[in-house]
Formats: sequence, structure tokens, C-alpha cells
Amino acid sequence: MNRLLFFFLCIITFITAKAQSNFIEAMQQGDDAFKKQQYKKAINYYFAAAAFQPENKGEVKEKVNKAFYRIDALRKKAEDAEKQTKIANEKALTSLNKAQKLIDAFYFYAGRFALAFNDDKFYFIDTSGDEITKFGKWDKAEQFDQFELFGLAKVKSEGVDYLLDTSGIKYKVAYDIKAIDTSIRAIDLSDKQLDTFPAKVLNYPQLEILIFKSFYNNPNSNRILEFLENRNDTNSFPLKITGLSNLKYLHLANFQITSLPEQIEDLKNLVTLDLLGNKLKSLPKQIGELKKLRTLILGLNQLSDLPSEISRLTNLKELYLNSNEFDRFPDIITNLRNLKKLYLNENNLDKLPAQFAESNKNLTTLSLSQIEFNSWPSPVEKMKNLTELSLFDIGLKILPDDIGDLKKLITLNLSENELTNLPTRIKELKNLRTLDLSHNKLTNLIVQIGELNNLTNLYVEGNQLRKLPPEIDKLKKLKTLSLNGNNISQAEIEKIKRLLPNCEIITD
Repeated sequence: MNRLLFFFLCIITFITAKAQSNFIEAMQQGDDAFKKQQYKKAINYYFAAAAFQPENKGEVKEKVNKAFYRIDALRKKAEDAEKQTKIANEKALTSLNKAQKLIDAFYFYAGRFALAFNDDKFYFIDTSGDEITKFGKWDKAEQFDQFELFGLAKVKSEGVDYLLDTSGIKYKVAYDIKAIDTSIRAIDLSDKQLDTFPAKVLNYPQLEILIFKSFYNNPNSNRILEFLENRNDTNSFPLKITGLSNLKYLHLANFQITSLPEQIEDLKNLVTLDLLGNKLKSLPKQIGELKKLRTLILGLNQLSDLPSEISRLTNLKELYLNSNEFDRFPDIITNLRNLKKLYLNENNLDKLPAQFAESNKNLTTLSLSQIEFNSWPSPVEKMKNLTELSLFDIGLKILPDDIGDLKKLITLNLSENELTNLPTRIKELKNLRTLDLSHNKLTNLIVQIGELNNLTNLYVEGNQLRKLPPEIDKLKKLKTLSLNGNNISQAEIEKIKRLLPNCEIITD
């Protein structure tokens, strides 16, 4: 799997991506589903298309927004019917239920909030469907986009563009260098193929968000850095940016940067530092001075160790170290007691330290995928606060009974392993909503699978199944079940469809 694509898949799951082979096909399938008024399926296909070609996210978002309007129209129609008849007839109730199911299909950022629309205004709702008033109401808005901006949403009011962060603070944003003035607090040029670095931005010390992204096919990436540094080492961190002391969010992905300057400590207000896809082999000790840092993205670099000063980042919540060159666990991580999310996938680790679970007991998200453990990576089973665990492609042959101790798990990815069976204690994962068992060696599913009564997505494609247990009908909340790549007869598939009439069954 492409390393960059895998990184993004760890962040947001495109639940039908495996069913399509390319962007055009996925978009076409989305359009076909839309025409049939199968809006949930259409959205899933569109997200799958985004996984294939992230650079076409604008086209994808237009499609998703169109589906959103249709869904909201259904909901509003159903709500009007409810007010008029107080759900006195079966037709209104059916319409309301259909709209609610479609609303449930939308992506909730970090499992917390999603975009809604009513009375010609966009706003944000929590998982109970209640409005989050601190986020305000907008003429136009997009979902909090973890895929691109890591916790920022694009919104617009009275013709003015803003970026909105997860604390409810809005930043007036410019998407073009010509639009920058003293009122601008954010610049997002991630969609621009820049010829040279826009030195104009360095004249606005009020800037709090700076988002640049080099593209792998952009031949001018080094020219940008050369212009900034005016030195022969064109792969140095753009030093002049450290003069923008008000920066909170700095995104410099894919610029082939090989080193950070000591002056990085001058950016003391940084909340998010994104250096994804560069060529960093080490970090300066001064990075420990970024005391406000909550998100540090170092994926797809060449790091093999971390400075001890990392332990000073006491506010750090999210650390991305995926796809680096660690050949042993960076022990300093155990000092980050407030860490919530840790991505270590695609490194050369062979084990975790014994104190890992106790030291990082606040972790809720852990990705150890594509690491050759070849067995269960203890002491993960002791990490009782985990809600998301990814062990994709680690050579796992046996899933231990202790999996039942991780009772808060919501998402469990065990795909691309060598599992032949599941332990009965998996039934104890009562909060589990997504279980990915695809591409293992399962010949059957245990009957206890039916006790996962909150399960909404079950992926078992690419196994050796011939049938599913009848207890599968107990999964009343199941919305997606992938069965393709098994030995299940058409008659058995029809039986499964009867058992799960409200579930989307993927068979090809």
C-alpha cells in the first residue's frame, strides 16, 4: 500500500475504498447511487474517490455537499410532517426514520461533531444532534477536515472567508496572495502551485495560521525554499517563518526539508506543527520549548530517534511518527502522559516497552499497523482507555482473549493478518462500531459476533468464509457488511440480506 495513502487511511476511514479501483470509477458509482436517491451509498463512494485522488477534493466536496442538501431536505420534510401530524400516520414516521438514517451517514470529526443545515444556515451538531452554539452559523461551511487541515473547518459569512478551529475561534483567511492585508489572520495556499515563496506573507506578524503544501509533481518546490533562505542549502527549514511569533498552526508538508533550525523555539504559540513528508533525520532540542503544542505531525520522514526535550511538550495530545526509521521504541514517548493519539505504524519496531501501557494510559488512539510484530503487541491489552486500535498487517496469527479487556474500543482494525479464528471474549467489546477483519484466513465467524450490538460496520472481505452464523441478525445497527472475496454462495448472500434488511451488503 502506498505509504502516504496508508497514513491518511489511519486518520479517516473511507469505508468503500476497497470496492473501487480508481477515482473515475468511484465517482461514477457515487453518481449512479445519487440518481437512485441512495445518498448514503453515494457519499461513501465519493469519499472512496477522495482516497484515490486527494488533489481532486474540491470536486468531491461539491458532490458531497449536493448529497447533503438532498438529505437535509428529506429531514426538513419529515420534521414538517411531524409538526403537522405529530407522527399520526405511518408515512410521516417512515420518512423521519429514513432521514435520520441518512444523517447518521455523515462524518463526525473525531467522533464529536458534524455539519448540519437548516433555515438556510450551516451549523455544527454533536452526536446527539444538538447544535454547538460556540461554532456559530454560516452562509457556507465545510466539515472539519482532518484529511487536509487537521482540525480546521472552512466557513463563510457575508462574503468573508474564515477558518474555524475546534475551540470555536474563527480566523479570517486568504486563499490567494493578493487578498492578504492587515485583517487577515490565516493564509491557506495549499491548493496553489507556487513558483516562488510569497515573501509578502512575512510582512504580516499578526498571522496565526500558515498552510503551505508542496506537491510531489511540483518542480518548483526547491525554488520556494531557496527563495526563503537565500542560501545554497535549499532543503533547510524556511528560517524566516520563525519571525511570525503569533503562529498557531504551521503546515509545511512535502517540502523535502532536511533539518529544523534552533529558532523553531521562537514559535512559542504553535498549537499544530505539520512537517509530514519531509526528510528530517533528527529534531533540535529546542522543539521542547513549544509548550503549547497539541499536535505534532512528523510522519513520512527519516527519524530514528527523538530528543529527550520532547518530554517537555506536556500539552501534546497527538503525535504522528508513522513511516519513519525507528528500529526501537522511542522511550521518551512514555513521558508524554497527556498524549491521546499515537501513530507509530510503518516503522521497524519489534516490541513495546513493558511500561508503555502504564505510562501512556490516557491514549485513546493507537496505530501500530504494518510493523512486523508477528504476534500480539503486549502490553496493548492493558490500555483500557483505547477507543481506536489499528493493527493492520502485523503478522498476527492469534488474537488473545485479553482483547475483551479493551471495553472502550469503538474501532478495531485487524485487516491483512493471518487470523483463522476469533476469541469468544470479543463479545465483550460492547462499544465496538467498526470491526475490520478483511484479508485474513477466517473460515467462520463465531456466534458471539452477534453480541456486538453497537456494531455498524463489519468488514470480512478476502477471507475463506462460506456462510455467516444466523446470530448475525442480532446486529440491528449494522449499516455496512463487506463480503466480497469469500466463498459465499448467492443463496447464502440472499439469506444474509433477509437477516439484515437495513444493511448495505457489499459482494463485489
